[in-house]
Amino acid sequence: MKLDVETVVPIGLIVNELLSNALKHAFPSGRAGRIDVILKEEDHSIVLCVNDNGVGWSDGDIESNQGSFGHSLIRAFEAKLNAKMEFVSDKGAKNKMTIKNYKKLN
Repeated sequence: MKLDVETVVPIGLIVNELLSNALKHAFPSGRAGRIDVILKEEDHSIVLCVNDNGVGWSDGDIESNQGSFGHSLIRAFEAKLNAKMEFVSDKGAKNKMTIKNYKKLN
């Protein structure tokens, strides 16, 4: 998939933030684990998933991070890309962003 720079830069920054969070928090004490990054076009949208099989988080963790720089960055790009971000903790952390506003290169 070839995307316009106006689309790919925010996606890259979001992936960087979510990967950094997973590396920092998902695998404490050197625990082994896996991180998957998926970007695909589906139903006239782009779907970005960054998932890990780490320790996950509680609802309190999500709420306490809402004022963080990383969370603010993700929310700003969510608005710019007319996207919807979903955070789920189920056998690790599942982060899914469905992006409606994107441009492909011809």
